[in-house]
Amino acid sequence: MELSHQAVRALQYVQMSGSTTIQQISSHLGCAQNTASEIVRRLRQKKLLEKHRRSDDERVALKPRNQVGQTPCCVGY
Repeated sequence: MELSHQAVRALQYVQMSGSTTIQQISSHLGCAQNTASEIVRRLRQKKLLEKHRRSDDERVALKPRNQVGQTPCCVGY
């Protein structure tokens, strides 16, 4: 599976941060929020992230999937 350098960095950031937002990803990558959203969309298409709702604020969030199907952290919008 091919991933861009930014996609790998975004995935690593999500996994390390525990809970993050698209805005924080865009800041970390040094790109616009719409670019970060597009990176996240592609990661979801490749089944590397999955969508869920955060229980603390009910916003849509994403979790990274690892090789055994665990989802240790999330990304909020």
